[in-house]
Amino acid sequence: MRHVIRLLFLICLATPAAAQTIRVTTGEHDTFTRLVLSLPQGAEWEFGTTDDGYAFRLPGRIPRWEIGSVFDRIPRDRLASITVDPDGSSLRLVLGCACHALPFEFRPGVIVIDLRDGQPPAGSAFEQRLDTAASVVEPPPAAPRPRPRPTVAPAFDWVRLALDESGPALSQAPSTPALPSLPDPAMQALQAELLEGFARAASEGLIDPVTRPPASGTQSTRPAPTAPTLRIGASLDARTGLSPPRGIAASGADCPATDSLQLEDWGTSAPVSVQFAAAMADLVGEFDQPTEEAVARAVRFHLFLGFGAEARALLAAFPIDHPDRLYWLSLGRILDGDPDPQGAFRGLAGCDGPAALWATLADPTLPDREVDKKALLRTFSSLPAHLRRLVGPPLIDRFLQADDSVTASTLNDMLGRLPGPPDARQQIAAARLADSLGSAPQAQTMLEEVLADPGPAQAEALVALVDLHLAEARPLPPTVAQSLEAFLSEPSDSTGISPLARAHVLSLALSGQFDRAFAALPAAPTAQGDLWSLLAKGPDEAILLHAIGADPTPFAEGIRTQIAERLAALGFPQEAAKWSARPVLLPTEEGAAYRKAILSRSWAELGPEAPAPWQELAGKIDPSEVADSPPLARGRSLADESAQTRAAVEALLGSLPDP
Repeated sequence: MRHVIRLLFLICLATPAAAQTIRVTTGEHDTFTRLVLSLPQGAEWEFGTTDDGYAFRLPGRIPRWEIGSVFDRIPRDRLASITVDPDGSSLRLVLGCACHALPFEFRPGVIVIDLRDGQPPAGSAFEQRLDTAASVVEPPPAAPRPRPRPTVAPAFDWVRLALDESGPALSQAPSTPALPSLPDPAMQALQAELLEGFARAASEGLIDPVTRPPASGTQSTRPAPTAPTLRIGASLDARTGLSPPRGIAASGADCPATDSLQLEDWGTSAPVSVQFAAAMADLVGEFDQPTEEAVARAVRFHLFLGFGAEARALLAAFPIDHPDRLYWLSLGRILDGDPDPQGAFRGLAGCDGPAALWATLADPTLPDREVDKKALLRTFSSLPAHLRRLVGPPLIDRFLQADDSVTASTLNDMLGRLPGPPDARQQIAAARLADSLGSAPQAQTMLEEVLADPGPAQAEALVALVDLHLAEARPLPPTVAQSLEAFLSEPSDSTGISPLARAHVLSLALSGQFDRAFAALPAAPTAQGDLWSLLAKGPDEAILLHAIGADPTPFAEGIRTQIAERLAALGFPQEAAKWSARPVLLPTEEGAAYRKAILSRSWAELGPEAPAPWQELAGKIDPSEVADSPPLARGRSLADESAQTRAAVEALLGSLPDP
């Protein structure tokens, strides 16, 4: 059976593949021109610069290029012309602007080339020159054709010139284009089935691909390949032809080598005191100059421990010109919990290596689609336990904010498999995950367990508890606001103050203390939207005090509508009209007069047109009606009037519709 498979594989490789059509479509945008190429399955591609632009080719293939409709939808501002090489192997893009090209895989089988204004990204691998002379492996290239006139841009070149047995030569233009002969359908089906099977086995690491034998009729200086063999069980580092080459990010930036970021190898399981002495030895050499190898060893060891500030201090005290120095500085900030979006890991989240993990931590606002999650999870699982506990919780929060509960759950499962009980930060991250999955009671229990054991994670647990109650507008006890206020009063740097101040404002609102919440709002402007959303569901007196006279323009339409409906229900349609874009029925002149008296608290000016509950209440709270009586009688009178005033207020509120 093995010999049969070998034979079929050789037949598959030796059978000339039918030329496949690659259609090029285009689209125009404000800042870039887009070309879309549909490639055959499993085709590898190359892209680079030429003298007048760029070239795209499929090594070992000569497809039919369908480019006749390229300029139907785009001008020639960025793309001046598009041609096919005389041998049909490469697609040439001639630029007409100061711009650059950036290709990427949109989805399997589709390559997108964007022509963008300005200079290319620094270090872009697509700015390397592409040697189009060596683009075709088989069959041999045809002789050059006469170039078209410069004033006429060739639209397409589908048919290659005929080749005789003696080699490539120009022939007279036939009356009808010569089409290549179609392969036998049965052989083509067998070829496709075998290729699919071998590709699947190679991607799973079951076999190693063998060298393609030279095409018949061509000379090769390489030794003849031996018979193909199958090697079962060996791993294979494989990628599809549509994926970016390994070592290059989707942005075109060069990815760092794996060993440059292999933190798990920068320390051992020996006691830290033993490792520390060896790591800090011989930092300076002759003439008190830093020894590069020794300083690099010390910096790596501190990063292995998670001591970011100490690693950066070493680099400042012992400056060395090491190629990985910028990576170490950025790692130092990341391990201390500080973002570094403009650092050395910028644009490297799509790398198939450790850089994907650190680039994601460096920029919490990075779009989720730009992250190579497989590489991130692979790198995270290889970290030592103490580093996984350090960077795991912020990673979980980062993917929860991106609504990616699948990746967050995977990271949480990896943390759960670590030996020993989970620490407080891990438990807080697990509570946030449980809340995102719809298990709020479980999340509440986890956070209460953390809060019951005082520790350095108390403030973070309080913030998570406020967020948990905010999602459902559930009340909080006043003690939560008091605890957050105590943390805010402690001397500290600015790191982490904004989340604490925001949680403090919202905890005051969730405990019914809206006056204090609005007083504390200047210290946490990010809480404004959530605070007004809570106010829209708050008590009537808070709505009247803070919404009347406020500027509604900064708020979302949903909040404005809720507050407008509350104000209208409370009998203030004019104020409601300021909050809502919908038309609101305004009161008559008489109605406007008594509403003005109510707003100014001029109870004596309430006319007979005011509703009876308001007149009754005004009569109870008008200070001019307090009689001049002896103290004991006055006290009894005030007590009676207080009860009557309360009854009048209840009657007034009872006359209004429920909000």
